[in-house]
Amino acid sequence: MKNAKPMPPDACALRQQAEQKLREHHALAQPPPGKLDPRELVHELEVHQIELEMQNEELHRAQAQAQEALDKYTDLFDFAPLGYFQLTQDGVIREANLAGAALLGLDCSRVISRQFDASVSPACLQTFTNFRKAVLISDTKQTCEIQLLCPGRAALDVHLEGLAAPDQPGVEKTWRLAVLDLKLRKQAETRLAAFSTLGRSLSAVRTDRQAAEVIVEVADQLFGWDACKFNLHSQERNQITQVLAQDTINGQRVECPPPAEQREPSAFTRQIIDHGAKLVLKDPSTPLAGAVSFGDRGRPSASIMFVPIRRGANVVGVFSIHSYTPNAYT
Repeated sequence: MKNAKPMPPDACALRQQAEQKLREHHALAQPPPGKLDPRELVHELEVHQIELEMQNEELHRAQAQAQEALDKYTDLFDFAPLGYFQLTQDGVIREANLAGAALLGLDCSRVISRQFDASVSPACLQTFTNFRKAVLISDTKQTCEIQLLCPGRAALDVHLEGLAAPDQPGVEKTWRLAVLDLKLRKQAETRLAAFSTLGRSLSAVRTDRQAAEVIVEVADQLFGWDACKFNLHSQERNQITQVLAQDTINGQRVECPPPAEQREPSAFTRQIIDHGAKLVLKDPSTPLAGAVSFGDRGRPSASIMFVPIRRGANVVGVFSIHSYTPNAYT
């Protein structure tokens, strides 16, 4: 290997100067003590930007969840079967759901800012006032029963349940009111009693006729009827046998004699056997196509409810109740 040629004195000095400038340049590139490196600063800014984006996404998710919860609450509030209200201390309505507005016979838009006691029967005003005061001074639920008035409708018996809202600094005190139509509660109690009676009575019957009489009586308690028919169905023989049929003629319920012989199910009865219960609301002047009439054949029914009678998976009968009143079973 050949030895490197020695550099001329001028060239050597020039190289030393160049190296010195390079060191000075590197020294200038280094941040003074206590100051951030620009590259580190850019890195920190990029990390912070990503953190903000992640926080923004989380905020959007939280807002979406809050909106979903609000929508569910609004649906539950608006479409609840009970009437719900939020009222001021003086009984002014601040919020009301659809059922509540219906109980007052008004649209929701006309209920807001209305005095609730404007719909209370005069005979019940003092009862309502005492109830409202009791709600506002108590932290427990208060109840009472009053009558509500609505134009074009008879007085409505209702059950009230009230509870004061928690106090909030700087916020107007309010209370919550739930209103139950007592007619609905009585109907529910009637249904429960009727089905209880049905179960007990059917367990004691010994004949098809006795079973039919029990079912007919319970149907009258629940729905009322002008005519009824109870038929047995034999799947093996494809036959219908009338067990009990009654019609109201000249204001009296009378027994309708069965056909002279058993017959196949009518086209309409076959639909009930194959597809289940059916409610028919029709023009009372028009007979029901595909059905077999009975009783006063010159007076077609306007409202008819058909239900199959089942034993396990098999249809063993078809029961129907009839009304001469349009839309009787809606």
